[in-house]
Amino acid sequence: MSKLFCIAFLTLAIVKAVVAQPLDTAYHNNAEIITELRAYAERYPDWMIIDSIGHSAEFNHPIWMAKLSDNPRRVEPQAALLFVGQVHAEEVIGVELALQIMRTMLENNAENIFRQRLEGLEIYIIPTANPDGLDIVHSGQDDTYRKNCRDNIGDGRLRIQSGEGWDTSGVDLNRNFGTHWDRGDTLFHPEVNARYNGFRGAAPFSEPEAQALRDLALNRQFLYSIVYHSSRSGANRQYLIGPWYWTENGIVKRPPDAPAINALGETLADLMPVQNFDSTYWYGQSMQRKGQLQDWFYIETGCIQYMAEIGAEIHPNAETMRRIVNDQIQAAWFLMDLALGLEGLDGYGTLTVNITDSETGRPFSAIIEIDGRTHPILTPRRSNPRTGRCDWLLSAGEHSIRIKKPGWESQTFNDYRIPDSERTVLEVELQKLPEVRRFITLAGNALQEASLKIFTDEGELFQNAYLTLMPTVFTLYTSRFDLLLTADGFLPSLCSINVTENWEGLELDAPPADIYHSEDFSTDRGWQRQGNGWGIVTFDGRQCLTESSTGDYPTNADIWLELSDVALLDTLRSVMRIVHLPYCEPQDDYQEIAWWTNPDDVHNKRFSQLRKDWDTLYISLDNLDRGMLNIRFRVVSDAAIGEDGWLIDDITVFVEDTTLSDCPPLSLIPHPLSLHCFPNPFNSRATITFDLSVPSVESVVNLRIFDPLGRLVQDLTPKGWMGAGKYIAVWNAKSIPAGCYYLKMKYISAEGNIKAVKTIPLLKF
Repeated sequence: MSKLFCIAFLTLAIVKAVVAQPLDTAYHNNAEIITELRAYAERYPDWMIIDSIGHSAEFNHPIWMAKLSDNPRRVEPQAALLFVGQVHAEEVIGVELALQIMRTMLENNAENIFRQRLEGLEIYIIPTANPDGLDIVHSGQDDTYRKNCRDNIGDGRLRIQSGEGWDTSGVDLNRNFGTHWDRGDTLFHPEVNARYNGFRGAAPFSEPEAQALRDLALNRQFLYSIVYHSSRSGANRQYLIGPWYWTENGIVKRPPDAPAINALGETLADLMPVQNFDSTYWYGQSMQRKGQLQDWFYIETGCIQYMAEIGAEIHPNAETMRRIVNDQIQAAWFLMDLALGLEGLDGYGTLTVNITDSETGRPFSAIIEIDGRTHPILTPRRSNPRTGRCDWLLSAGEHSIRIKKPGWESQTFNDYRIPDSERTVLEVELQKLPEVRRFITLAGNALQEASLKIFTDEGELFQNAYLTLMPTVFTLYTSRFDLLLTADGFLPSLCSINVTENWEGLELDAPPADIYHSEDFSTDRGWQRQGNGWGIVTFDGRQCLTESSTGDYPTNADIWLELSDVALLDTLRSVMRIVHLPYCEPQDDYQEIAWWTNPDDVHNKRFSQLRKDWDTLYISLDNLDRGMLNIRFRVVSDAAIGEDGWLIDDITVFVEDTTLSDCPPLSLIPHPLSLHCFPNPFNSRATITFDLSVPSVESVVNLRIFDPLGRLVQDLTPKGWMGAGKYIAVWNAKSIPAGCYYLKMKYISAEGNIKAVKTIPLLKF
């Protein structure tokens, strides 16, 4: 029986002196691989095609793929499986295993079992995903070489050394995938004893080999996959390794599908005999978080991918290699038969969902949600857009299943039964919601062009458009949508619409805006905070606020940083924009933005996700009470699996740019005379508020700004009679030099002359 272990991927501390030599001629080099692929494609044209899914980084070698099916030139509504023979250059036994899977299936296509596999499945086989590295190993330059041949130095030289490690050329392709790529090794600062072997690359998917595998996986959406490896150190030899088992401080985190993944992994491992012993492979889950294939495949596509560390040695002789290949192939057959429904897995069944349009019968992509199988870390599981099919290995029993797609009426299947050890098919026809075609136009006052983003009621981006004064027809459906209108120099506009069949369309406008407050976090201003770690770091060339400036993501944390008295909010429309990069452990940790003017009415938004990309968040402040705006950043975490933390690049508060005469009174309740300026001191733009206790009896209220010599700098005097109440004026001093200025106000009321003076320093920074 297989043994369940968590694999930490140990590396030997002793560097061996290895004399490079060519591989045994029984192993296929690049030229022999393509020769064999072409020969079998010509011999079995009805069952196989070959294609290049991409090219290598330095030598521009094609990455060849064989597709085996009864209709290999078409994508059919069948389960798809992927077998990758080699990713690490020196780990070449898998190349022979991948080729042997291809040969055996084609040469035995007349046998019933092989014909069923060919007719009922689509099998994708990639003998080598690293043809550059394979060249190095076969050439005799270095049979310990691991990576591709990327020129990391940039001088056009291939920098490799005979013996394990210290090769400054090359990227480890099994560290170049997006999930947790940032935790992998940098080139010259590797983990202890790694000797540059695990260099992650310049960016996620920087390598064309990784891009090719990524694009294939996203396009075809595989059900199962095995990627073959071998262990030079012996630390992980004869292991089968599934996606993830992350643990820290005694707390364990597993994938939502962990029971099914582990049950299948143990079954496969039991079918893999250990060399020279009456035993089978150990099964475990990876504890690493370093941009590996199997984690990314499962998180982004739902594919259950295993890493098989085959063989007791890295380059066994030809006879031993062939025995390993024959032993390993049984697990591949089981995986195919499980996908077909010819084999069962005790306690589990396979659900196949086929989704079509109820009117046209055409398949399309929709989201499938199943109780207990969704998680913020996972990209929503979708059916293939070309086939409408999605397969899912589930525990036997009853499940609640929801099928949804924007623009179509969702369907829910409560208590849907998954039989034990069987495959069941759910046919779903989604009905399209009524379409509504209407004009969305710009009002055409000052705003003449703008960007419009339309989001569904679940927050998904539905449409991204560019508006001008020419009316634009939009095709929506009966539902609620959120809209974001943005244009340089204008106030961002956020609104919601409920589209019905009687909806008449929409006219959008936004007033000119000015920046009321801006904070780029270039320096730490000593903000109020609770908890250690808050500070300023540089990331992506940006100065950012973070709660983990020391590099340590907090555990068991509830820490915050607060920006107090950011801006005075009044009746003018205002919007806050935040540019940030949230990154924490989904579901178990979260990061929160809170904002308020009244501490009894706090608004917030939370984020719980792995790092994706910089996000620009717009928040309307119109629903806040009048008062000083406060912003708080909060981080809450458990005791395990800390990620890299939160990066906040910029906060900007926009306010409607209006003249004093355009401002209606905020209140008709008389107040004692008061004159205020905010901020004070200020940088470029000041908001001035004043109260009139009683109406003026003359037509003019004087509001002027003077320099220290008494010279008039700006006249903010409004036009017309002004009743009792509160008013706002804005002084835009972008072109005014720094200095100390005086704000003077006077008007004549029934109670006599009323005057006020305030000093307002203008700073430039």
